Amino acid sequence: FRAWDLDHKCMDDDFFIQSNGIVHDTPSKTYNTPNTEIEENPNLVLMQFTGLTDKNGVDIYEGDIAVKKCSKFCEIGEVKMIHGCWMVAESDDHYFNLWHYRHEIEIIGNIHQNKNLIGG
Repeated sequence: FRAWDLDHKCMDDDFFIQSNGIVHDTPSKTYNTPNTEIEENPNLVLMQFTGLTDKNGVDIYEGDIAVKKCSKFCEIGEVKMIHGCWMVAESDDHYFNLWHYRHEIEIIGNIHQNKNLIGG
């Protein structure tokens, strides 16, 4: 996983996921204890790794923006889990299988930092 920090508008790689799914971050305040303290952070948006890489060897995560170039047109969309499969969704009713096209697509950003790359 990686996480988008809604407060700081950046990716956060220093977090913990509790077995019940609650996301914890390193503390933003100092405590007077010898223990390392963690805090629940509901402002971290988890992005799951698909286990796949694009044609350039870039890891593909949920929420990434992928482009597939064809001879006459390009298809661009968001990486999502749909019907139990990783897909690239151009819209709610038009998507293609990420596994099948993984060697043809390129990751060009993610929905948090590059919303302008896809419609909506």
